[in-house]
Amino acid sequence: MDCKHITILGGGISGLSAAYFLDKYLPNSRITLVEKTGQLGGLISPPLQSPFFETGPKTLAIARNKALLELIHDLKLSSEVIEGNLAERWIWNGKRLQMLSKKHLLRPQMVLAMLSDLCRKKSSPADTSVQQFIEKRFSRHVASTVFDPIGLGIYATSAKELSLSMSFPLLKKWEQKYGSVIRGFRKEGALLNRGVFTLQSGLYALINALYRSIHMEVLFEESVLSLEKQPRGMIVHTSSRKIFSDYVISALPLEEIARLMPFKSAFKMRWVQSVYLSYDQLPLQAGFGYLVPSHLQEEILGAVFDSHLFPKQERRKGARITVMMKAGSTRKETAIAALSRHLAITKKPDFAQVHRSQALPWFHVGFREDLAVFINRAKVCSPRLYFTGNYIDGVSVNACIKRSLSVAEQIVSSD
Repeated sequence: MDCKHITILGGGISGLSAAYFLDKYLPNSRITLVEKTGQLGGLISPPLQSPFFETGPKTLAIARNKALLELIHDLKLSSEVIEGNLAERWIWNGKRLQMLSKKHLLRPQMVLAMLSDLCRKKSSPADTSVQQFIEKRFSRHVASTVFDPIGLGIYATSAKELSLSMSFPLLKKWEQKYGSVIRGFRKEGALLNRGVFTLQSGLYALINALYRSIHMEVLFEESVLSLEKQPRGMIVHTSSRKIFSDYVISALPLEEIARLMPFKSAFKMRWVQSVYLSYDQLPLQAGFGYLVPSHLQEEILGAVFDSHLFPKQERRKGARITVMMKAGSTRKETAIAALSRHLAITKKPDFAQVHRSQALPWFHVGFREDLAVFINRAKVCSPRLYFTGNYIDGVSVNACIKRSLSVAEQIVSSD
Protein backbone atom coordinates (compact mmCIF):
# COMPACT_ATOMS: atom_id res chain seq x y z
CA MET A 1 0.00 0.00 0.00
CA ASP A 2 1.19 3.50 -0.86
CA CYS A 3 1.50 6.14 1.84
CA LYS A 4 -2.01 6.69 3.17
CA HIS A 5 -3.47 9.15 5.65
CA ILE A 6 -5.55 7.34 8.27
CA THR A 7 -7.55 9.31 10.83
CA ILE A 8 -8.65 7.67 14.06
CA LEU A 9 -11.49 9.18 16.04
CA GLY A 10 -11.13 8.60 19.78
CA GLY A 11 -8.07 8.05 21.96
CA GLY A 12 -9.22 5.21 24.21
CA ILE A 13 -7.71 1.72 24.17
CA SER A 14 -9.54 0.91 20.91
CA GLY A 15 -8.22 3.96 19.08
CA LEU A 16 -4.70 3.64 20.44
CA SER A 17 -4.41 -0.07 19.69
CA ALA A 18 -5.72 0.54 16.14
CA ALA A 19 -3.02 3.20 15.72
CA TYR A 20 -0.40 0.82 17.12
CA PHE A 21 -1.21 -1.98 14.67
CA LEU A 22 -1.44 0.40 11.70
CA ASP A 23 1.92 1.90 12.60
CA LYS A 24 3.34 -1.60 12.87
CA TYR A 25 1.95 -2.98 9.60
CA LEU A 26 1.91 0.26 7.54
CA PRO A 27 5.04 2.10 8.74
CA ASN A 28 4.86 4.55 5.82
CA SER A 29 1.32 5.64 6.58
CA ARG A 30 0.41 8.93 8.20
CA ILE A 31 -1.76 8.49 11.29
CA THR A 32 -3.78 11.27 12.91
CA LEU A 33 -5.66 10.58 16.15
CA VAL A 34 -8.42 12.97 17.20
CA GLU A 35 -9.29 13.11 20.93
CA LYS A 36 -11.97 15.44 22.28
CA THR A 37 -10.44 15.66 25.77
CA GLY A 38 -6.95 16.58 26.91
CA GLN A 39 -6.12 13.01 27.92
CA LEU A 40 -5.83 9.63 26.23
CA GLY A 41 -7.18 6.36 27.61
CA GLY A 42 -10.97 6.67 27.60
CA LEU A 43 -12.30 4.27 30.22
CA ILE A 44 -8.72 3.54 31.28
CA SER A 45 -7.77 6.61 33.25
CA PRO A 46 -4.78 7.35 35.54
CA PRO A 47 -5.09 5.66 38.94
CA LEU A 48 -5.38 7.51 42.21
CA GLN A 49 -2.05 7.26 44.00
CA SER A 50 -2.64 7.84 47.71
CA PRO A 51 -4.44 5.64 48.44
CA PHE A 52 -4.03 3.60 45.27
CA PHE A 53 -7.22 3.00 43.26
CA GLU A 54 -7.48 1.73 39.71
CA THR A 55 -10.11 4.00 38.17
CA GLY A 56 -10.63 1.91 35.03
CA PRO A 57 -10.92 -1.87 34.58
CA LYS A 58 -9.67 -3.51 37.76
CA THR A 59 -9.24 -7.18 36.93
CA LEU A 60 -8.24 -8.98 33.74
CA ALA A 61 -8.79 -12.73 33.39
CA ILE A 62 -5.60 -14.51 32.35
CA ALA A 63 -7.51 -17.05 30.25
CA ARG A 64 -9.47 -14.44 28.29
CA ASN A 65 -6.83 -11.80 27.53
CA LYS A 66 -4.46 -13.34 25.02
CA ALA A 67 -4.39 -10.30 22.73
CA LEU A 68 -3.85 -7.95 25.66
CA LEU A 69 -1.02 -10.06 27.09
CA GLU A 70 0.66 -10.18 23.68
CA LEU A 71 0.42 -6.39 23.42
CA ILE A 72 1.85 -6.01 26.93
CA HIS A 73 4.76 -8.24 25.88
CA ASP A 74 5.34 -6.27 22.67
CA LEU A 75 5.44 -3.03 24.65
CA LYS A 76 7.97 -4.56 27.11
CA LEU A 77 5.59 -4.26 30.07
CA SER A 78 5.68 -7.93 31.10
CA SER A 79 7.67 -7.11 34.24
CA GLU A 80 4.73 -4.94 35.34
CA VAL A 81 2.24 -7.83 35.32
CA ILE A 82 1.05 -8.95 38.76
CA GLU A 83 -1.45 -11.69 39.52
CA GLY A 84 -4.31 -11.11 41.90
CA ASN A 85 -5.62 -13.27 44.69
CA LEU A 86 -8.12 -15.89 43.60
CA ALA A 87 -10.77 -14.77 46.03
CA GLU A 88 -14.33 -15.69 46.96
CA ARG A 89 -17.25 -13.64 45.72
CA TRP A 90 -20.44 -12.87 47.58
CA ILE A 91 -24.01 -11.83 46.86
CA TRP A 92 -25.93 -9.57 49.27
CA ASN A 93 -29.27 -11.30 49.86
CA GLY A 94 -30.90 -8.49 51.82
CA LYS A 95 -29.81 -9.79 55.21
CA ARG A 96 -26.26 -11.03 54.87
CA LEU A 97 -23.47 -11.81 52.40
CA GLN A 98 -23.89 -15.21 50.74
CA MET A 99 -20.77 -16.80 49.28
CA LEU A 100 -20.80 -18.06 45.69
CA SER A 101 -18.94 -21.32 46.27
CA LYS A 102 -19.19 -25.04 45.56
CA LYS A 103 -21.01 -25.39 48.87
CA HIS A 104 -23.58 -22.86 47.65
CA LEU A 105 -24.08 -24.88 44.45
CA LEU A 106 -24.87 -28.01 46.49
CA ARG A 107 -27.92 -26.47 48.13
CA PRO A 108 -31.17 -28.21 47.12
CA GLN A 109 -32.48 -25.14 45.29
CA MET A 110 -29.33 -24.89 43.18
CA VAL A 111 -29.11 -28.64 42.52
CA LEU A 112 -32.68 -28.65 41.19
CA ALA A 113 -31.84 -25.68 38.96
CA MET A 114 -28.81 -27.48 37.51
CA LEU A 115 -30.86 -30.64 36.90
CA SER A 116 -33.39 -28.47 35.07
CA ASP A 117 -30.67 -27.24 32.72
CA LEU A 118 -29.49 -30.78 32.02
CA CYS A 119 -33.02 -31.85 31.10
CA ARG A 120 -34.06 -28.86 28.98
CA LYS A 121 -34.05 -28.87 25.18
CA LYS A 122 -32.04 -26.32 23.24
CA SER A 123 -33.79 -23.00 22.76
CA SER A 124 -33.96 -20.88 19.62
CA PRO A 125 -30.62 -19.37 18.49
CA ALA A 126 -32.29 -15.95 18.53
CA ASP A 127 -31.17 -13.41 21.12
CA THR A 128 -33.03 -13.15 24.40
CA SER A 129 -32.60 -11.46 27.75
CA VAL A 130 -30.31 -12.97 30.36
CA GLN A 131 -33.27 -13.19 32.74
CA GLN A 132 -35.44 -15.10 30.28
CA PHE A 133 -32.66 -17.53 29.30
CA ILE A 134 -31.57 -18.33 32.86
CA GLU A 135 -35.16 -18.62 34.12
CA LYS A 136 -35.97 -21.10 31.36
CA ARG A 137 -32.86 -23.23 31.74
CA PHE A 138 -32.29 -22.97 35.48
CA SER A 139 -34.78 -21.04 37.65
CA ARG A 140 -36.00 -17.57 38.49
CA HIS A 141 -33.98 -17.75 41.72
CA VAL A 142 -30.70 -18.28 39.83
CA ALA A 143 -31.55 -15.52 37.37
CA SER A 144 -32.40 -12.91 40.01
CA THR A 145 -29.82 -13.75 42.69
CA VAL A 146 -26.78 -14.73 40.58
CA PHE A 147 -26.87 -13.48 36.99
CA ASP A 148 -28.78 -10.26 37.60
CA PRO A 149 -26.17 -8.86 40.05
CA ILE A 150 -23.31 -10.06 37.82
CA GLY A 151 -24.87 -8.25 34.85
CA LEU A 152 -25.33 -5.11 36.93
CA GLY A 153 -21.74 -5.24 38.14
CA ILE A 154 -20.27 -5.56 34.63
CA TYR A 155 -22.73 -3.78 32.35
CA ALA A 156 -24.80 -1.60 34.74
CA THR A 157 -27.90 -3.25 33.26
CA SER A 158 -30.40 -5.59 34.90
CA ALA A 159 -30.82 -9.16 33.64
CA LYS A 160 -34.33 -8.35 32.38
CA GLU A 161 -32.91 -5.79 29.92
CA LEU A 162 -29.53 -7.33 29.13
CA SER A 163 -28.84 -9.12 25.83
CA LEU A 164 -27.57 -12.66 26.37
CA SER A 165 -25.56 -12.75 23.14
CA MET A 166 -23.65 -9.57 24.04
CA SER A 167 -23.11 -10.17 27.76
CA PHE A 168 -22.81 -13.94 28.29
CA PRO A 169 -22.22 -15.41 24.80
CA LEU A 170 -20.56 -18.53 26.22
CA LEU A 171 -23.81 -19.61 27.88
CA LYS A 172 -25.64 -19.55 24.55
CA LYS A 173 -22.72 -21.24 22.81
CA TRP A 174 -22.62 -24.06 25.37
CA GLU A 175 -26.37 -24.59 25.18
CA GLN A 176 -26.32 -24.75 21.37
CA LYS A 177 -23.15 -26.89 21.17
CA TYR A 178 -23.66 -29.29 24.07
CA GLY A 179 -27.40 -29.05 24.71
CA SER A 180 -26.79 -27.72 28.22
CA VAL A 181 -24.91 -24.89 29.93
CA ILE A 182 -23.71 -27.29 32.64
CA ARG A 183 -22.32 -29.75 30.09
CA GLY A 184 -20.58 -26.92 28.28
CA PHE A 185 -19.06 -25.64 31.50
CA ARG A 186 -17.78 -29.12 32.36
CA LYS A 187 -16.15 -29.36 28.91
CA GLU A 188 -14.66 -25.87 28.65
CA GLY A 189 -15.18 -24.02 31.92
CA ALA A 190 -12.02 -25.26 33.63
CA LEU A 191 -9.95 -23.42 31.00
CA LEU A 192 -11.41 -20.09 32.14
CA ASN A 193 -10.36 -20.32 35.78
CA ARG A 194 -6.71 -19.31 35.59
CA GLY A 195 -6.79 -16.23 37.76
CA VAL A 196 -6.67 -12.49 37.19
CA PHE A 197 -3.92 -9.93 36.63
CA THR A 198 -3.24 -6.24 36.22
CA LEU A 199 -0.20 -3.98 35.98
CA GLN A 200 1.74 -3.01 39.09
CA SER A 201 1.48 0.73 38.49
CA GLY A 202 -2.04 0.50 37.05
CA LEU A 203 -3.42 -0.22 33.61
CA TYR A 204 -2.76 3.35 32.50
CA ALA A 205 0.87 2.25 32.04
CA LEU A 206 -0.41 0.49 28.91
CA ILE A 207 -1.87 3.76 27.60
CA ASN A 208 1.41 5.61 28.22
CA ALA A 209 3.44 2.86 26.55
CA LEU A 210 1.21 2.89 23.48
CA TYR A 211 1.41 6.67 23.21
CA ARG A 212 5.20 6.61 23.39
CA SER A 213 5.60 3.85 20.82
CA ILE A 214 3.29 5.03 18.01
CA HIS A 215 4.41 7.38 15.24
CA MET A 216 1.32 9.57 14.94
CA GLU A 217 -0.09 13.06 15.28
CA VAL A 218 -2.48 13.49 18.20
CA LEU A 219 -4.99 16.34 18.19
CA PHE A 220 -6.17 16.92 21.75
CA GLU A 221 -9.37 18.78 22.67
CA GLU A 222 -10.76 18.44 19.16
CA SER A 223 -14.42 17.46 18.76
CA VAL A 224 -15.56 15.68 15.60
CA LEU A 225 -18.42 17.70 14.10
CA SER A 226 -19.16 15.81 10.89
CA LEU A 227 -17.85 13.34 8.32
CA GLU A 228 -17.89 14.07 4.59
CA LYS A 229 -17.60 11.35 1.98
CA GLN A 230 -15.11 11.84 -0.86
CA PRO A 231 -14.51 9.77 -4.02
CA ARG A 232 -11.32 8.27 -2.55
CA GLY A 233 -11.62 8.91 1.16
CA MET A 234 -13.29 11.18 3.68
CA ILE A 235 -13.00 14.62 5.23
CA VAL A 236 -13.21 14.77 9.02
CA HIS A 237 -14.56 18.13 10.16
CA THR A 238 -13.41 18.95 13.69
CA SER A 239 -13.90 21.98 15.89
CA SER A 240 -10.89 23.74 14.35
CA ARG A 241 -9.91 22.06 11.07
CA LYS A 242 -10.63 19.77 8.13
CA ILE A 243 -8.70 16.49 7.94
CA PHE A 244 -8.50 14.88 4.48
CA SER A 245 -8.19 11.12 5.02
CA ASP A 246 -7.89 8.00 2.90
CA TYR A 247 -9.46 5.95 5.72
CA VAL A 248 -11.26 6.83 8.94
CA ILE A 249 -11.53 4.56 11.95
CA SER A 250 -14.17 5.42 14.53
CA ALA A 251 -13.21 4.45 18.07
CA LEU A 252 -15.82 6.83 19.46
CA PRO A 253 -18.55 5.65 21.84
CA LEU A 254 -21.43 4.24 19.81
CA GLU A 255 -23.83 7.02 20.73
CA GLU A 256 -21.32 9.63 19.48
CA ILE A 257 -20.55 8.04 16.11
CA ALA A 258 -24.25 7.36 15.58
CA ARG A 259 -24.95 11.11 15.82
CA LEU A 260 -22.53 11.72 12.94
CA MET A 261 -24.38 9.43 10.55
CA PRO A 262 -26.87 10.80 7.97
CA PHE A 263 -29.57 8.47 9.33
CA LYS A 264 -31.16 8.08 12.74
CA SER A 265 -30.47 5.29 15.25
CA ALA A 266 -31.58 4.71 18.82
CA PHE A 267 -28.51 3.44 20.68
CA LYS A 268 -28.15 4.39 24.33
CA MET A 269 -25.33 4.40 26.86
CA ARG A 270 -25.11 3.64 30.57
CA TRP A 271 -22.95 5.77 32.85
CA VAL A 272 -20.99 4.12 35.64
CA GLN A 273 -20.26 5.88 38.92
CA SER A 274 -17.92 4.65 41.66
CA VAL A 275 -17.02 5.81 45.15
CA TYR A 276 -13.50 5.04 46.37
CA LEU A 277 -13.23 4.53 50.13
CA SER A 278 -10.14 3.90 52.24
CA TYR A 279 -10.21 2.89 55.91
CA ASP A 280 -6.94 3.18 57.78
CA GLN A 281 -5.95 0.13 59.85
CA LEU A 282 -9.25 -1.64 59.11
CA PRO A 283 -9.00 -5.44 58.69
CA LEU A 284 -11.15 -6.54 55.76
CA GLN A 285 -12.44 -10.02 55.13
CA ALA A 286 -10.66 -11.84 52.31
CA GLY A 287 -12.46 -11.85 49.01
CA PHE A 288 -13.04 -10.25 45.63
CA GLY A 289 -16.10 -8.33 46.79
CA TYR A 290 -19.86 -8.63 46.55
CA LEU A 291 -22.77 -7.76 44.27
CA VAL A 292 -26.34 -6.62 44.96
CA PRO A 293 -29.38 -7.93 42.99
CA SER A 294 -31.62 -5.27 41.44
CA HIS A 295 -34.81 -6.50 43.14
CA LEU A 296 -33.43 -5.35 46.50
CA GLN A 297 -33.57 -1.77 45.17
CA GLU A 298 -30.33 -0.69 46.83
CA GLU A 299 -28.48 2.43 45.75
CA ILE A 300 -25.27 0.48 45.15
CA LEU A 301 -24.52 -2.29 42.65
CA GLY A 302 -21.80 -3.87 44.76
CA ALA A 303 -18.27 -3.40 46.07
CA VAL A 304 -14.76 -4.55 45.13
CA PHE A 305 -12.19 -5.22 47.87
CA ASP A 306 -9.18 -3.65 46.14
CA SER A 307 -6.81 -4.12 49.07
CA HIS A 308 -7.28 -7.89 49.08
CA LEU A 309 -7.42 -8.37 45.32
CA PHE A 310 -4.03 -6.81 44.53
CA PRO A 311 -2.11 -6.33 47.80
CA LYS A 312 1.09 -5.55 45.84
CA GLN A 313 -0.46 -2.21 44.91
CA GLU A 314 -0.85 -1.32 48.58
CA ARG A 315 0.60 2.03 49.56
CA ARG A 316 -0.41 1.83 53.23
CA LYS A 317 -2.11 -0.61 55.57
CA GLY A 318 -5.87 -0.63 55.68
CA ALA A 319 -8.88 -1.42 53.54
CA ARG A 320 -9.43 -0.02 50.04
CA ILE A 321 -12.95 -0.54 48.70
CA THR A 322 -14.54 0.53 45.42
CA VAL A 323 -18.31 0.92 45.69
CA MET A 324 -20.17 0.73 42.38
CA MET A 325 -23.17 3.05 42.36
CA LYS A 326 -26.47 3.02 40.50
CA ALA A 327 -26.86 5.59 37.74
CA GLY A 328 -27.62 8.98 39.24
CA SER A 329 -26.45 8.00 42.72
CA THR A 330 -23.13 9.70 43.48
CA ARG A 331 -23.26 10.64 47.17
CA LYS A 332 -20.35 9.41 49.24
CA GLU A 333 -22.66 9.11 52.24
CA THR A 334 -24.79 6.57 50.38
CA ALA A 335 -21.79 4.33 49.74
CA ILE A 336 -20.54 4.65 53.32
CA ALA A 337 -23.97 3.82 54.73
CA ALA A 338 -24.27 0.75 52.48
CA LEU A 339 -20.92 -0.64 53.68
CA SER A 340 -22.00 0.01 57.25
CA ARG A 341 -25.10 -2.15 56.73
CA HIS A 342 -23.52 -4.86 54.63
CA LEU A 343 -20.07 -5.20 56.24
CA ALA A 344 -20.75 -3.75 59.71
CA ILE A 345 -18.09 -1.07 59.19
CA THR A 346 -18.72 1.54 61.86
CA LYS A 347 -15.69 3.80 61.51
CA LYS A 348 -15.52 6.69 59.07
CA PRO A 349 -13.28 6.38 56.02
CA ASP A 350 -10.11 8.45 55.98
CA PHE A 351 -10.49 8.89 52.22
CA ALA A 352 -13.62 9.15 50.03
CA GLN A 353 -13.85 10.24 46.40
CA VAL A 354 -16.54 10.00 43.72
CA HIS A 355 -15.52 9.03 40.18
CA ARG A 356 -17.77 9.13 37.13
CA SER A 357 -16.40 7.08 34.25
CA GLN A 358 -17.36 7.22 30.62
CA ALA A 359 -20.45 5.44 29.41
CA LEU A 360 -20.85 1.76 28.63
CA PRO A 361 -23.01 0.63 25.71
CA TRP A 362 -26.51 -0.48 26.65
CA PHE A 363 -26.74 -4.04 25.35
CA HIS A 364 -30.49 -4.34 24.85
CA VAL A 365 -32.05 -7.54 23.52
CA GLY A 366 -31.44 -7.60 19.78
CA PHE A 367 -28.45 -5.24 20.05
CA ARG A 368 -26.17 -7.36 17.86
CA GLU A 369 -28.70 -7.39 15.01
CA ASP A 370 -29.36 -3.63 15.36
CA LEU A 371 -25.62 -2.95 15.32
CA ALA A 372 -25.11 -5.02 12.17
CA VAL A 373 -27.81 -2.99 10.41
CA PHE A 374 -26.23 0.26 11.61
CA ILE A 375 -22.71 -0.67 10.43
CA ASN A 376 -24.00 -1.91 7.05
CA ARG A 377 -25.89 1.36 6.47
CA ALA A 378 -22.84 3.38 7.55
CA LYS A 379 -20.57 1.46 5.16
CA VAL A 380 -22.96 2.14 2.27
CA CYS A 381 -22.74 5.86 3.07
CA SER A 382 -19.00 5.81 3.76
CA PRO A 383 -17.16 2.72 2.47
CA ARG A 384 -13.85 3.90 3.93
CA LEU A 385 -15.19 4.25 7.45
CA TYR A 386 -14.31 1.46 9.89
CA PHE A 387 -15.57 0.78 13.40
CA THR A 388 -13.91 -0.39 16.58
CA GLY A 389 -14.86 -0.02 20.24
CA ASN A 390 -16.34 -1.73 23.27
CA TYR A 391 -19.77 -2.11 21.69
CA ILE A 392 -18.80 -4.57 18.93
CA ASP A 393 -17.34 -7.74 20.43
CA GLY A 394 -17.64 -6.94 24.13
CA VAL A 395 -16.58 -4.38 26.71
CA SER A 396 -13.34 -6.07 27.79
CA VAL A 397 -9.97 -4.51 27.02
CA ASN A 398 -9.00 -7.69 25.19
CA ALA A 399 -12.08 -7.56 22.94
CA CYS A 400 -11.30 -3.94 22.04
CA ILE A 401 -7.70 -4.79 21.12
CA LYS A 402 -8.74 -7.80 19.01
CA ARG A 403 -11.30 -5.71 17.14
CA SER A 404 -8.75 -2.95 16.47
CA LEU A 405 -6.28 -5.52 15.14
CA SER A 406 -8.99 -6.85 12.83
CA VAL A 407 -9.77 -3.35 11.53
CA ALA A 408 -6.06 -2.64 10.93
CA GLU A 409 -5.74 -5.90 8.96
CA GLN A 410 -8.79 -4.98 6.85
CA ILE A 411 -7.22 -1.64 5.92
CA VAL A 412 -3.86 -3.26 5.16
CA SER A 413 -5.51 -5.69 2.73
CA SER A 414 -7.95 -3.18 1.22
CA ASP A 415 -5.59 -1.65 -1.38
